[in-house]
Order: sequence, then C-alpha cells, then structure tokens
Amino acid sequence: MNVTLALIILTVIFPVVSRAQTHEGSVKIMQPAELDTLLALDKAWHQNNPTWEGYRIQVFFDAGNNSKRKAQDVIENFIAEFPEIEAYLTFNEPYYRVRVGNFHTQLQTAKALKQINRKYPGAFIVKEEINPAIPSFQASKAMEEKIIEGDGVFPEP
Repeated sequence: MNVTLALIILTVIFPVVSRAQTHEGSVKIMQPAELDTLLALDKAWHQNNPTWEGYRIQVFFDAGNNSKRKAQDVIENFIAEFPEIEAYLTFNEPYYRVRVGNFHTQLQTAKALKQINRKYPGAFIVKEEINPAIPSFQASKAMEEKIIEGDGVFPEP
C-alpha cells in the first residue's frame, strides 16, 4: 500500500518538477526613481570628499637603523605574496610603517587579516582615513617605471 502510494505520488510530481526546470523566464527588477537620485547624490558627495574613515592592516613597523630598508623589504615581499591588496609605506617619526588595504568595514578587514596573518602573524587592524588619491606603493612603482622608460615627464595618475 505504501509503495503504491509512493509510486503514484512520484508519477504525478516528477513530470511537474522536470517540466518546471526546463522553462525559461525573466525577472523584472523594480526600484523607486528616488534610488537613482540617491546614487547620484552619493557620487557627487564622494567626488567632493574623496576620503573616508576606513581600515587598513599594519604588517610592519620599526624604528632605528635600517628600518627603512626593512620596511621596503617587507612591502616588496607583501606585494609579491598579495598583489591584489594595495600597500603603503609611511614614515611617522620615528617609525616606518607598512599598512595594507583600503577597507570600508571591519568585516572586510577581518577577512583579509585572517589570510594575511598566515604570512604576517603580528599583523593587526588599524582605523585610518583612507584617501584613494594617494597612490599605493604598487602604483608609485608603476609611475616611476613609466618615467624611467619614457621621456622623463611625470604621467597623470
């Protein structure tokens, strides 16, 4: 009895399920017109205010003899290991620091930190004002190479 009932149910349901999977459809996304206005306002605000409070990961800091050379070695090794993450070398007396990333949220930063900590176990999150107009170490190197290879004219960023 149970087997017969199961067979009847499968006979009725199976064709319906298989037919539903072969049909093509379309999705219509409806959004309020105000959303376009809001996005335009946000874009205009960011053009006038390019910086934001965000997060970076500090992978190195040192002071003293050879600290600049050590920082340069760390940043070059970092870029070789994580080429998709922007890296910045800064000097704030008396420390040379290597900070990486331009993260909007702590969640994004924590995800990247988990990956970075495998190679740099002392790395930690810092809150920092992010200014995308300041070129990363990678972008600075690329501009430097263009100047060396080119006519000595500094290219536009």
